[in-house]
Amino acid sequence: MVPSDFFYVEEPTRAGGIRVVPNLEEPQIVFPRGAVVRVDGLMATTPDGERFVDRANITLGPITEPIRPVGLTNRSLGGGDLGKPDLGKGQHGVTGGIGTNNIGLLVRTWGRVIEREPGPLPTWLVIDDGSGTAVKCLVPEGVYIYPSVLYVTVTGICSMEKEAEVARRAIRIRDGQDITPYQP
Repeated sequence: MVPSDFFYVEEPTRAGGIRVVPNLEEPQIVFPRGAVVRVDGLMATTPDGERFVDRANITLGPITEPIRPVGLTNRSLGGGDLGKPDLGKGQHGVTGGIGTNNIGLLVRTWGRVIEREPGPLPTWLVIDDGSGTAVKCLVPEGVYIYPSVLYVTVTGICSMEKEAEVARRAIRIRDGQDITPYQP
């Protein structure tokens, strides 16, 4: 994986994960999934409320097995607040979130496609696993979603997007292999 605007790292224990924005003044390094890295930088928060390490210096360590995603229902994605995020000491959860905060973790969920960005190359779709909880799936550039797809399993990083002060569940899909379509 080549760092660009940002990427994510996760503890091997899955106790936490976080967005990392590399120091663009440093030479870019190339590292595959499963690489152990050391990240040093400044803590910051996106406009959407997601904590991240800014201007990070990254040191590459050994290559291990990539972390496997945690399967979660749509309702469990995002979770509640962790720590005291309003004081900059923790991570906000999604609005109405329940359970353990999992923003920044590699997750897998599934559902019926209930909405997609209009046009020939959508950059997002929304799924519902039957719980009435919508999850926006953000698709990277170059990944094609067939318009006839009705059901999907998606793997990606649990994230969030704010809209009118409401923090909504989102999954950042990494590549085309993270979307498995199903037809009834």
